[in-house]
Amino acid sequence: MSLDYGHSYGVMKPAKNYFTAPMYYHPALFVPPELLWSFGVNFTSESLASRGRYIVDDFENNQKTERDFFFANCVRASNAYICYNDSDLERVHDEYDGLFAHSFQSIGHSGGMMLAIKKMIDAGEAMPRATREKLKSNGLYAPALLTLFRAALPLSDANGEPLPYESELRHRPVYSMAGDTMTYAERWFKSNVAYHTYDEKLHAKTMIEMAKRMDVPPPVAVMDLTSFTVTKGGETLVRNQLKDERLKSVNKTIIRVWGKEGETLEVDVDLRKSIELSDRKLSYHAHVLYPNQRNVKIAPGLEQGTFRVIAQHDPKMPKGRIPILFVVRNGADLPSNPVFLNFYWPSVGETKDDYPHFPASYTSLIPPNIRVTDNKRPVVKFEPVMDVSNTLRGALGAKISFRIHATDPEGFSTTIYRWPGEIGKLLKDQFTCTIPSDGKKEYPLHFIVSDGTGGYTGTLIKVIPDK
Repeated sequence: MSLDYGHSYGVMKPAKNYFTAPMYYHPALFVPPELLWSFGVNFTSESLASRGRYIVDDFENNQKTERDFFFANCVRASNAYICYNDSDLERVHDEYDGLFAHSFQSIGHSGGMMLAIKKMIDAGEAMPRATREKLKSNGLYAPALLTLFRAALPLSDANGEPLPYESELRHRPVYSMAGDTMTYAERWFKSNVAYHTYDEKLHAKTMIEMAKRMDVPPPVAVMDLTSFTVTKGGETLVRNQLKDERLKSVNKTIIRVWGKEGETLEVDVDLRKSIELSDRKLSYHAHVLYPNQRNVKIAPGLEQGTFRVIAQHDPKMPKGRIPILFVVRNGADLPSNPVFLNFYWPSVGETKDDYPHFPASYTSLIPPNIRVTDNKRPVVKFEPVMDVSNTLRGALGAKISFRIHATDPEGFSTTIYRWPGEIGKLLKDQFTCTIPSDGKKEYPLHFIVSDGTGGYTGTLIKVIPDK
């Protein structure tokens, strides 16, 4: 079902094999969730410039997305081409103060989300019927599909090994879906194409293969806030509270906390209400998603499935979100959906005093066009220097070698990731390969450099055999 007021103009009638409906969040044009449920809708799309960040930037929108979509068998999908585009040569920036997993958002054009939905439909069809029906009868089909999308992304470490589920590259605010064309890449992510793109055919194939192996439903992670404490300069400002002006969203799959200058934030969470449909034992896992955000410490609580997270304000960190990822596992291949505890320290004067309540006075707390994330992009240079087209040529069987100099202008250490299955080996910063003799006209080499704080640079090198 389309919930896209920008394209479908609020027409609420059958149109071939789908229905169009007014924009979901507008009070006067609200689509009752009973409409989605009565039609058995598993996917909705909203292609509207203003929607991206607004779906996740307050308690009520997160609550509605969780209750009426995520926990109601429905994947909510939108695009984010105003809130997120990657066209600055020197800086990575966007308007998302936190990561989330209750919906899908694509970078760029309106069709991107539809391509993602198509992959999820195919993966759902490939699930064993008993697993699919058990998920649907419990309202948990959407978490499984969104998790499959992340878990199947074909990305690897420097050695070519698949990245673990908790890797920073698997969990993003938005995802590119270009399909067979890169027409829109030049407009929305021209400065970082190799970071945003991936082998989409391999991704779809992997999603289907993973879905086929789902003999048991994956668990579904949910999170409860149990305590919030704030200290500054040795003084306790807030002690063991559940409500505070710094708590911007406290939902089942996303918590957003905004600190003030110099404050240390202490959050206790409980994942023991996570859902397991097969009576398997659950294990609980917590990770700092961006590895160089070392101003955050995670400690297990007294009870298994509980955690204490302490985040200290560090003005030397690049401006942006600090996400903590929690995952639940039941021993099956596919883990649970991720849930995120997000910290953010806004700039002085950036925010309003009170968060408006949905829907009558709905306005984002984040002013338009504010760079919530503002991170200098890692600088990547090669030795020897590449030509303008980043192309290397050589005879069949010839050995190619070059060094990758990856540095971060803000002084953080860098990590290099790759696409799986590509030729050559990377040892620290030294890359070597032998040009194969299998008749291919070109061998792409994708390198993604992370600064460990949410800043990325993607580079594509092309190796072309001489004729």
